[in-house]
Amino acid sequence: MQELKNQLAPIAAQVAQYPFLEVLDQVVEKLKSFSNKPYTWFLTELPRMGEELLNLKEDTIDPVRKFMSGPQKGIFDSARRFIQTQEPNFAYIENEQASQINLIVTAKDCYKGNKMQQLKTVTDALQQQIKEKLASEIEKAAQEVTELKDRLCGMSEFAALKPDQQKEITAPFDAFCRTIAANKLIAVIRDNLRRFEENDYKKLLTSMAQMAQPAPEPPPLPVKPDKSRTAGKNGKDDKNVREPEPEPAPAPAPKPLPVEYVNSRSISVPFGKAWLADKSDVDSYVESMRQAMLAEIEKGKRIQI
Repeated sequence: MQELKNQLAPIAAQVAQYPFLEVLDQVVEKLKSFSNKPYTWFLTELPRMGEELLNLKEDTIDPVRKFMSGPQKGIFDSARRFIQTQEPNFAYIENEQASQINLIVTAKDCYKGNKMQQLKTVTDALQQQIKEKLASEIEKAAQEVTELKDRLCGMSEFAALKPDQQKEITAPFDAFCRTIAANKLIAVIRDNLRRFEENDYKKLLTSMAQMAQPAPEPPPLPVKPDKSRTAGKNGKDDKNVREPEPEPAPAPAPKPLPVEYVNSRSISVPFGKAWLADKSDVDSYVESMRQAMLAEIEKGKRIQI
């Protein structure tokens, strides 16, 4: 009994990683109390506990030891790592397998029966679904950013840029697609796409517009006075003749103000209904959107679409 207690104690100490091992606490304490009994106790009292100890061995000790020394422990560890890394993605998967994984892993008797085989089946299926969902989200984000890039590259302002300026403008689009392809969280992919559309794309449009503006023409040089007209008959300066005053240099042309871009989705469209139910609602909503957009343009802004 002392030897069995020494074997089970290190296993029970791993309860933080395997919560179901708390079932060993009572077993270890019971074995500890047995090991301190006098030899007469083993002859008189122990035989009366035979059925209890046999049930303890078959229901708890043997299943736990088999679990911790066999492939079931590896299945449990893989499922737990999967939950830790992919749990934020569970909300985007429309099925009950995510909750099944948590129920099996947290069950107090998960070391018994065929629960680990069930866990492996559910985990493998959910891994495949999340993998497909991630691939879909990455493809969708890359496609939307590529559409923004194509739209920008088709503008006359972009065609007016030099090749190195064009490369500078398009580089962030390619960098975004490379970065997003390595992401493993759906929420982060969507948030990065939203920030790129609302912030980075707006900055790129502003930079392109500034680069495409023609350089201001330098002001004309001031006219210098002609000294030959002020010289006297003897070739010397005539003190009585006044030199013409130099013309003042023209003021430099003011720099054009940077154009402000506003995202179309951030424009507030006043409308008194929560949904569109018929053609009249559609016409009214479109007219309200038109007026809201024209108001932004009249303020000197450009609407990003």
